[in-house]
Amino acid sequence: MKRYTFKSFLMAAAVVTLIGTGFTSCDPADSHDELTGEYAAPTQLNINSASVLDKTKDGNLRTFTVQFGTSEGVTLNMVLVSNQYYLVGTGYTYATSATKNGNYIAGSTINGSQVTSGTFNVAKEGDTYTFALSSLFTEDGKAYRINGGEAIMEFEPDDPIYLTQLLSAGVQADGTLSVLMSTGGYTTNFDPATYTTTYSGEGNDLLLIFNASEDGKLHPGTYSPGSGYVAGYEYEASWGDWTWTAYAGSLWYTYADGAQTTSLVDHGDVVVTKEGSVYTITIDQGKEGIYAQYKGAIPDLDPDGAAKTQELTYGGGMNWVAWGGNTIALGFAGPGASIKYENWSWAASGTGVAFNVEFFSSDGTLAEGTYVAAADDAVAAGTYKQSASVLHKVNEDVDTASACDATFVVTKDGDNYKIETVIGVPYIYNGPISF
Repeated sequence: MKRYTFKSFLMAAAVVTLIGTGFTSCDPADSHDELTGEYAAPTQLNINSASVLDKTKDGNLRTFTVQFGTSEGVTLNMVLVSNQYYLVGTGYTYATSATKNGNYIAGSTINGSQVTSGTFNVAKEGDTYTFALSSLFTEDGKAYRINGGEAIMEFEPDDPIYLTQLLSAGVQADGTLSVLMSTGGYTTNFDPATYTTTYSGEGNDLLLIFNASEDGKLHPGTYSPGSGYVAGYEYEASWGDWTWTAYAGSLWYTYADGAQTTSLVDHGDVVVTKEGSVYTITIDQGKEGIYAQYKGAIPDLDPDGAAKTQELTYGGGMNWVAWGGNTIALGFAGPGASIKYENWSWAASGTGVAFNVEFFSSDGTLAEGTYVAAADDAVAAGTYKQSASVLHKVNEDVDTASACDATFVVTKDGDNYKIETVIGVPYIYNGPISF
């Protein structure tokens, strides 16, 4: 599978141990004019230290609370939103909530006063961050200009980016196996009049091209670039008098700020495991590389054949939002098993598979979307509380329970819900939900 796009570059990103240094503009003309009007002349600041006070994760967005010290003795706290496990180098601008990479949000303060506007510029080269030529404005009517500062910031990889959707999979004309996976979260719109595509939202796609197999199926194993999968590469494409740089092989796509950027997947092993019909595909390129994972069925490439979808029955639930929580607990059971909620606990019986899941809810209802497991302090939209979600494998009423880590896709049509997941085999629930 080849995707043709004009050449673009991924935004450099980075890392949190800091070393303060001065910064001098190369050209005095680059500096900002003194501000007048609503604000007094800005206070000049130079960053000389930093420490991370907190980090939270909501889907693929991380929010870092970083305290910066300055040589002028002014304390600068910034709550910065990144779509990587480290802070990316970009211009951070104010938003009321953590909606996308490059936000700073409530909790960003200078000497205790909320920052309400302005841009906080962060540049990165290797592990070195610089902070310069930024103007910030606070709720108490003061203005600040950051003239310089340098830092070495180091973050360790945490969770992979979860690819929750299988967009396509199959055997190509040359025998290679193509698998295209996605986080979702973005939309595309093609204008046939101008032959242009626009994007909204944020997300990632991973296209892996595996070398041909004898049976045209994807088998468990460790796949290296070249010997196991086709490394991404660039080439010059043309049409008439037009030429451009195009991409082929294994590729990583990022959708943000209304644009698609393309990165070559040309290093790092891809590990493929399989349990029943559930594949787990993981690529971990190490620090600042691609760290992503897909878990789910790939019927067209499964050597064991496509598994038949099993129907689920609904076993009731509990609205914890009404009790001051942020989840609703729902139970489902596959053929031969049953589950119900009574006496403040779940009980599964029969022979088969059942599970109870605590989905995040803001209002006591189940919203449409894709849900993945999250730690208690990271439960938010698009997640469920893993510590309270249980997979029950029952055999003649004997329950063997374990943590549930499946992905659930929820859609709704009127009062009818459709909930899909893969736990060994595909499962689906169709019907109302009440409790």
